[in-house]
Parts: sequence; structure tokens; C-alpha cells
Amino acid sequence: MNLGLIAYRRGEHQQAIVEFEAALKVDPQKAVAQANIGRPSPCASAIQARVNAYGQAIAAGMQNCTTAAALGYAYEGAQDGQKAVEQLARRTSYAQG
Repeated sequence: MNLGLIAYRRGEHQQAIVEFEAALKVDPQKAVAQANIGRPSPCASAIQARVNAYGQAIAAGMQNCTTAAALGYAYEGAQDGQKAVEQLARRTSYAQG
């Protein structure tokens, strides 16, 4: 995980994904690794990967404002407005506790 974060901060997004995927091999249910895989996907062709990564992070138990918003924005990028609105509404419920 740390190697992935270092690579991400250096702008080495592909290497960051490699490191986060390596963390998932150690613990496939690692919610933080799933969320981090969604983070460095800057191109439009990676939108579905972002949707999948944030969805898996939430399914693995990382249910908070950050992942809810990230998944909502990923849905928005995927041109799925209904799911984006639903997910962004969840962000509000997480913030209220």
C-alpha cells in the first residue's frame, strides 16, 4: 500500500495501480486497496475501472463519505446520472452518521 501511495504522489499512476493490486493479492478484501486503485485512473477509458474499484471498496466495508462521493463521481463520468445521484445521496447519509 505504501509503495502505491508513494508512486501515486510522484505521478507514477500506472506503478501505483501495480502496487495496489499487489496489496490485493495479499488481502483480496482490503477495502483501502480497492479504493486506491480507483484513485489514479485519470483517463476516460478507465472510468469503468474506477466504478468497479470504488464499488468493491464499499462492498468490502469502506463505507464513508469519501468512497461514496468517489463512486458517485465515477458514475457521473460513466454517464450514469441516476446512479451518480443515488450514490452522492449516500454520501450525505454517511456524513450525518
